[in-house]
Amino acid sequence: LQATAPWLARMSGSGATSFALYDTPGARDAAQAAMPKGWWTMAGRLRGAKPSATSAPPRPAGSCASWIT
Repeated sequence: LQATAPWLARMSGSGATSFALYDTPGARDAAQAAMPKGWWTMAGRLRGAKPSATSAPPRPAGSCASWIT
C-alpha cells in the first residue's frame, strides 16, 4: 500500500487486514486498481466526507480503501 502514496496506511492487529487513506476518490480508485487481482478489496468514503469534483476534502475526511490479503 505504501507504493500507492496514501497519506496513511496501517495494518490490523492480526495483520489480516490492511487499509489506506487517500486525499481524493481518484487516488483511492487508482490504488485499488493497483492491487493484485487475487486480493479482495473494498473502497469507500469516511463518514462525514463530502465528495468534491474539484478539490480534495480536508483531512481526516478523506477517502478510504481497505484490503484483506
